[in-house]
Amino acid sequence: MIGKIFDNAFRIRTFTNPDIDTVYEFFPIFKQNKYAYLTFLEVNENHGPVFEEKLKDLCRFYQKQPGYLYTKIVKRKNNVNNLSKYIIVSTWLKSENYLLACNRMYGQILINNIQKYTNYKSYLYRIVVDDSDYLPPF
Repeated sequence: MIGKIFDNAFRIRTFTNPDIDTVYEFFPIFKQNKYAYLTFLEVNENHGPVFEEKLKDLCRFYQKQPGYLYTKIVKRKNNVNNLSKYIIVSTWLKSENYLLACNRMYGQILINNIQKYTNYKSYLYRIVVDDSDYLPPF
């Protein structure tokens, strides 16, 4: 019986506190301060390796900018119609930080290098739940 009580308490705690650094309430009264820019790209598979190097250069540039948190690049395993599909999730503390980084001269050069291979357009999302640090129990 005691194990069952503690097990239920642990489940509630993991629901209300998904990570160690942030405490969430059932009805949060604070303003979430993380933003994600999602970019969906389709690249000809012949240009894949060159495109990925250009994309890594842009990510290295982002790492040096204020307000940057991290970037995740997801590539589809199976190509469709000779197109490799990518999803890029770039997280920032403020949405303005991303816009400032993209509007800098060197940022514009790096984005133009990517646009030679595909259309680079990002969409802003406010992060509601972030499970990037979550480790599932074994």
